[in-house]
Amino acid sequence: MSRLLLTREAYLCLEEAGADVRDSVERDRRALRDGKQTEAGLLAHCLDGAEPDRVQGWTEYVATIVLAADRNQEIDLSEVAS
Repeated sequence: MSRLLLTREAYLCLEEAGADVRDSVERDRRALRDGKQTEAGLLAHCLDGAEPDRVQGWTEYVATIVLAADRNQEIDLSEVAS
């Protein structure tokens, strides 16, 4: 199974939001995996108040989190995808 990485845009969105990247990724992955959150709900939360130039980053973030939850796989935060 290939490694899952956040895109640079997704990582920047988390940093700009002041989020602890590792905690946010794990919390959101678990919430999706455990059925406590939906893809649509997470995306709506991420986009709430987001600047138009950050929509792509948040969308990529949610897509990666969904994939990680579906695979029950952690996201490698040691680097970001280019």
